[in-house]
Amino acid sequence: MKKILVISLGIESGNNGQNSGLLSMIGALRKNGYDMDFFSALRPSHPESEDDFFLKEQVMLITELKRDLFEKEYRAVIFTSQHLLGQYYALVRDLHRSRLIFLSAGPRIEPEVHFDYTGVWDDTSGLLGFLGDQEQEKKRLVSIVMLTFNQLNLTKQTLESLDRTAEGPFELILVDNGSTDGTRKYLQALEKERTDVRVILNEKNLGFSKANNQGICIASGEDIVLLNNDVVMTRGWLSGLRACMDSDPRIGLAAPMANVAAGVQKVFAPEYNVKNYLEKFAMAWKIQHAGEWIDANRVNAFCILVRKEVFEKVGFLDEEFGPGGYEDYDFCLRARQRGYRILLVKSVYIHHVGGQGYGPNNLNYNELRAKNLKLLIDKWCHKALKIMDRLPDGL
Repeated sequence: MKKILVISLGIESGNNGQNSGLLSMIGALRKNGYDMDFFSALRPSHPESEDDFFLKEQVMLITELKRDLFEKEYRAVIFTSQHLLGQYYALVRDLHRSRLIFLSAGPRIEPEVHFDYTGVWDDTSGLLGFLGDQEQEKKRLVSIVMLTFNQLNLTKQTLESLDRTAEGPFELILVDNGSTDGTRKYLQALEKERTDVRVILNEKNLGFSKANNQGICIASGEDIVLLNNDVVMTRGWLSGLRACMDSDPRIGLAAPMANVAAGVQKVFAPEYNVKNYLEKFAMAWKIQHAGEWIDANRVNAFCILVRKEVFEKVGFLDEEFGPGGYEDYDFCLRARQRGYRILLVKSVYIHHVGGQGYGPNNLNYNELRAKNLKLLIDKWCHKALKIMDRLPDGL
């Protein structure tokens, strides 16, 4: 398959000298057997003249682009202008799993977002050499750390969805917090059957932070996913989170949307049968929201992708937080303090049952949440006071 998509501002809208370089590149690709599709982004001659007709044309074009990216298998997608990146880069990253290329008229430009290859229109030999390299980039290992505390049926449901949807190499680190319902035997049997599974068995419930830290400590992956055992994953969830994270080295955390979550992470989804309709809903949601990545101050840790380097620079989850939550908010605050961005990947939707670590295990949810909330407030208020104490008088 030698099909390429070129996203440009339109040949007719640029300088004739520059266009000759672009046309030369297109001709060279065709001579070397590449079939090409073209997407020409409309731009009004005066930005203030974006009337209803132009906006409708844009909606129609974007809908057509989404369909092509979703249905066709391109070897690469080529961008030819920085003006296109704000509107189309994230959308393409979301729906396209092959190589992204940025070519400029010259001189060579390194965009702020990540591309697999950057060059200039006239350097056809460099581009053809890159496209002709059939060696696939080695995919990074991801470590998925999942806690269990009873609720064996939910654990099995989550693991089945993981095996069905996770792309690329991954290791599964299962940390049990003293289950008494047969979960421990099940995990031990799973570890014997699979080489990609490691199990840690705790004699009592150590809480979310400490148990997750146990898994993080032995993780081999460059990226780490912290995952609850009461979620159902959907196709493309991991590649979707990674596409966002790979776009900018400053992104340290990426998280999906879900039906049970706090703040803007929550989707008010219609009721659906998980077995029969979850994938259909998630796919429709993905197409509708492709390219929508939202900077956030915090995300819920029922499913969160974290660069390993973030734990190395920020530290692990604060083990002062026992069962009851808010350790994820604390970690997000610390990550942002170190300059990392936190992104909500709106196009990725998973199902979250929610609240299964409390009531079914005879834990008082409200009491534990109140205790940890006080701990969070005390911790960060004290930090603020210490900073204020160090400021010069009058500031």
